[in-house]
Amino acid sequence: MAQIAEELGVSRFTVSSVINGRAEERRISRATVERIRAHLDERGYVPSRLAVDLRASPPNTVGILHTGRLYSHLTEAFNRIVDMFNDSPRRMEIMVVASRELGAGIRELLARGVSRLVLLRNSPTWPEPPGPALCGYLARVDAVIYNYHFGFNGPTDELLAAGCHLVGVDRAEGLRRLARLIARLGHRRAILPGGPPGGLLHGLLARALTAEGLAVVAPEEPPAEDAAPREQGLAFARATVAAMQRDGVTVACCNDDEIAAHALAELGRCGVAVPRDLSLTGFDGIPIADALMPTLTTLRVPVEDMVRRVRCILDGDRDERRHVFPLELVRGGTLAGRPRPKLATSPRPRNTRPAQPPPRPAPTTRQPEDAAPATPQPPPPAHGAPRPSRAAPPTARPHAAAPAAPRPHGAASATSQSPGMVPGTAPPPAAARGTPRTSSNTPPAPRPTGAAAAKPQPTGAAPDTTQPPQQKEDDAPCS
Repeated sequence: MAQIAEELGVSRFTVSSVINGRAEERRISRATVERIRAHLDERGYVPSRLAVDLRASPPNTVGILHTGRLYSHLTEAFNRIVDMFNDSPRRMEIMVVASRELGAGIRELLARGVSRLVLLRNSPTWPEPPGPALCGYLARVDAVIYNYHFGFNGPTDELLAAGCHLVGVDRAEGLRRLARLIARLGHRRAILPGGPPGGLLHGLLARALTAEGLAVVAPEEPPAEDAAPREQGLAFARATVAAMQRDGVTVACCNDDEIAAHALAELGRCGVAVPRDLSLTGFDGIPIADALMPTLTTLRVPVEDMVRRVRCILDGDRDERRHVFPLELVRGGTLAGRPRPKLATSPRPRNTRPAQPPPRPAPTTRQPEDAAPATPQPPPPAHGAPRPSRAAPPTARPHAAAPAAPRPHGAASATSQSPGMVPGTAPPPAAARGTPRTSSNTPPAPRPTGAAAAKPQPTGAAPDTTQPPQQKEDDAPCS
């Protein structure tokens, strides 16, 4: 622009007024405007619309500034904030800068006409304490610092003095509740992902676990901080398996639900069952925690409530500057009691079959002392020799059936005593089993004739109870 002004022999202010459409407002002659525009067309100069819009931006522009990458619950918060301002007439300016360039980013947003600022923090530590310059920049806008780490040694007093609103959670109290639950379930050794000594887990959670009597170990080779969540999860899972065998670790605590999800999958591939062999916890409470199997035990950040509070602050509700939200302890299926120690067993050599048990002895039957000695059996015949024939035992010929005895008639055929029988006299015995009974069609036996029939019975004498001879059981026919 300075070169064009020099070529035309006018001031830079005049060229800028023509380009920005403010020539009439600043009373620049029509001839000068036409001469400048013709020269611009001749050179093919196209003014930057972005620069023009920045100059004319209204004072209610909202800036969103974050350092580093967004992870887990910060991603959800960023999307909610963007959706919130999409429905409002406010203009948005989004900028990403390195953590060490925080002051330069705020200064750039102020130059773009930003009057309200949302600063997304992804780390509890600051690259350097906020000095007078940074606090001066923050005092010129309505600044909201989202995801502020309460309970950590941060520059709380300096930021409040600059007029900033701090919106965050009390991590220290939430991690203490998680540590108490882990200790109550009987765990005595825990592993953390590792990191800087003043980091989140090695600072707050390590102190909380130690206060509950747990021993805290760290991986021998902690993953890099700038590694992807999948790489961190896989490395942490392998380090946890080694710590289980070396230090007897029974619980692993991740500082991110996404890292915990990848660690859970890798532990399963390594043969570690969660929570039977190892308990696992996360942090953030993103929706993926409820989709895992088993569900993840984690500390949930109330993102929806925190974003709603940000909108209230930007709309004018600025009475309170400290906005502390509690973490919600979500008990999932990955946290259980301390597993029982397994019995030490000698490893079985590979590609070998187990030894066969010795054959059991044949059962022996105890013979009574007076039993006859067993008859020795002849040895089996040699191969090819004719087998001796066995003679069939003689079959007993059945006896001839004896003639059926005549059935007595009259009083003698009754089974009960008749009036003419002597008391105490037993009834006639029944026929032996197997003896054929006479049919009712058999004619009665002939009555005796002659003297035997005419022989009178003495008076008072017992009746003749003489029975025909009984058939013995041996004479019964063979069945």
